Amino acid sequence: MTVKRISQDRREGSDVTPSQGMAEAAFPVHKANSSAISVSLPKVDAPSMATPDGRHLVQTPQWLEPALTVLAALPAAIALYLGQASLAVSFLMVLLGLSLWRGHLRLSAATKAAAQERLKLSGEIECLEDKAWELRESEERYRSLGEAFGDLVLHCDAAGKVIFANQALCTMFGVQAENLHGTLFSPDVLANSRADLTHLSQGGYVARELQIATPTGNRWFHWIDLPIRDEMTGLNATRSVARDITDHKSAQEALENARQKAEQANHAKSRFLAMVSHEMRTPLNGILGMSSLLRDTDPSPEQAAYVDAVSTSGQALLALIEDMLDLTLIEAGRFEPRPAEVNLHTLVEEVCELLAGRAHAKSIELAPFVSLGVPPLVLADEGRIRQVLVNLVGNAIKFTEKGGVCVRVATLPVSLASAEDIVRFQFIISDTGPGLGEADRVRIFDEFYQADSAATRRHGGAGLGLSISQGIVRALGGEIAVQSQAGKGSSFRFELELPVIADATERTKTRLAGQRVLVVSSGVAEPQAIAEYVEASGGTAEIAPTLADAQKRIAAIGSDMPGSAGFDVLVFDPSIARNPSLSLQKLLCKMATPPFTVVMVQPGDRSRTEGQTSGSFDAWLVRPVRRSSLLRVLGERSAEQPDLRSMQAVARPLLAPGETLHRLEVLVAEDNCVNALLVRTVLEKAGQNVTMAADGREALARVRELAASGRQYDLVLMDLHMPQMDGLSAIRAIRKSEKRAGLPHTRILTLSAEEQNSAQLESRQAGANGYITKPVSPNALVDLLRSHGATDKNSVKMAS
Repeated sequence: MTVKRISQDRREGSDVTPSQGMAEAAFPVHKANSSAISVSLPKVDAPSMATPDGRHLVQTPQWLEPALTVLAALPAAIALYLGQASLAVSFLMVLLGLSLWRGHLRLSAATKAAAQERLKLSGEIECLEDKAWELRESEERYRSLGEAFGDLVLHCDAAGKVIFANQALCTMFGVQAENLHGTLFSPDVLANSRADLTHLSQGGYVARELQIATPTGNRWFHWIDLPIRDEMTGLNATRSVARDITDHKSAQEALENARQKAEQANHAKSRFLAMVSHEMRTPLNGILGMSSLLRDTDPSPEQAAYVDAVSTSGQALLALIEDMLDLTLIEAGRFEPRPAEVNLHTLVEEVCELLAGRAHAKSIELAPFVSLGVPPLVLADEGRIRQVLVNLVGNAIKFTEKGGVCVRVATLPVSLASAEDIVRFQFIISDTGPGLGEADRVRIFDEFYQADSAATRRHGGAGLGLSISQGIVRALGGEIAVQSQAGKGSSFRFELELPVIADATERTKTRLAGQRVLVVSSGVAEPQAIAEYVEASGGTAEIAPTLADAQKRIAAIGSDMPGSAGFDVLVFDPSIARNPSLSLQKLLCKMATPPFTVVMVQPGDRSRTEGQTSGSFDAWLVRPVRRSSLLRVLGERSAEQPDLRSMQAVARPLLAPGETLHRLEVLVAEDNCVNALLVRTVLEKAGQNVTMAADGREALARVRELAASGRQYDLVLMDLHMPQMDGLSAIRAIRKSEKRAGLPHTRILTLSAEEQNSAQLESRQAGANGYITKPVSPNALVDLLRSHGATDKNSVKMAS
């Protein structure tokens, strides 16, 4: 109910207000006629009133008005009665009547003015009563609101004594309001945050967070002090409003503790993975190195197969360890790209060739297609891009049972803010596999997540490849995404902006100008890639997915173009027919002029393909088909292309026939007995004089002993993590000894399983000349010996 309604309710049932009614009861008003005369009577129950000129008059009662009228007319009647005989008396009586009439008029005017003033005062009194009513109602409303919100409200005077305290404050501190009034309120403050001063000179406020002891325990409050002016005394006062934020502070502290624990757990996991990967790489160095040495001992075929199995398993385990190490670097924020000059065309084709064996073993295709507009040379981290491609392509091959996988690279427009030599590259890896559902697409890049997580799943893996690929792409400044539908295959794509070193040449756009090519293959990826290469180089290409379709296309082009030779080139896939030789002969017989015939073969299958086709072809291409090989074969009509990939992997001997290395004094500091045996065996087979040390202290002693005899080691291989004295401490001590003795620096190479840039930087700062990452192959060690006398590089980085 509003204040106005209350005032109106109080007026209902009466034409006048209560205050006006009381005033009129105390001061009755009588309306006089024009001939009435006001007089004062001794017994009039009416109060005196003040006229505007300050004189006090008595209000004329209503019952005296007829008498006054008679008295006013009496002098005139007497004058008429007496006539001329008493003219003087009559005149005086007339004057007396006029005086009485004038006084009556003046009294009536004063009475009316007093009535108007009384009405005005009555209105003002009523307004004051309404305002008082409003103030009381407003006070009650705001008091109830303050109590309802539960905030503590305290009003103190300039001396700090309590003027007002609401019930919430009294309940919180267990006191009575009447006992608190007039006292100093000084709670026990346990903690006080820094005050937030906000325009105090302009009537601002002071905000703090206080922890105060209360009867129910320690509570946190958001305390605000507002300076105000006391209307009663005119002095400064303070009104304080406090809100209990104990629950909020508890939740905040719990969240902070949870965040710290999560960070500690994350750091602990990263340290654990880094330590485990380091410790696992050390024995892997022995496994891979020893298997390589065992292969050189002329084993029997059965033993060689076992050695290859050990080596293959070791390489698979090494790849998993590399993924774990990359994961720790990405999560710790220490992932640092290493840009260098990269040929994207070669990189993509090499990745496809590396994984072609897996695809062909499953009878599926693997086709690379790099757009002719893609610049060949860019500045990028080749190893990281290769790792992403291997993960994505390998994942696509693993889940694809039929069809194929296509790897495409194209260029996209870059943003206006990019530099002129920056090109945006898009990598797309598409497959014809089972595809992904909505839930799998959302979580596919999570760590350790696998779309097929059942105990009976057909595909293994740790579920780290896609998560690491996403981390690498983001670290390189790009983004990776997936488009897929269940049963319709998947398409993974990522984009990178890379500086260009060399633009694509225009010569290849007309290399196959005028040539008509027929691709006879039932594949879903490779024929399309070949056709696009041909058309991008100026030729025309058609794809025949079946032999019958190929015959129709040959007949159609002959009928449409009489006298024409038809197709200039025939690219034939032997896997399209049960009898490739007979099918190829039938196609060639349909053509008026024999075309240039090219047969696609898998690595190592050339001899078998020649038997199947009876040698009735002009050239052959190894799958997956390289663009450069395709253009060279079709453009130059080369009869044969060397199949380097068909050669079986044969272990390279440590030394070439008749090769002899200069004998060096080599010190090897290694605490792992297997790695020590591996390095010592390789170096001794290469004709080196090797001295072994089990830790850094022993290595330092060996260096000092040799220096005392006036000689120095030609090469020192120093492991980082060793007992007694680690490798870095030993290197620093060796450098100090050389400086004191005035000796030249010995070439020291750090040998460690850590691949982090921080470890390499610490090694260089300690005084090492290079860094070798485990596992290191025997051939890499011999190559290191060869480069020792031929180069004086300050840093050597070897990879297995």
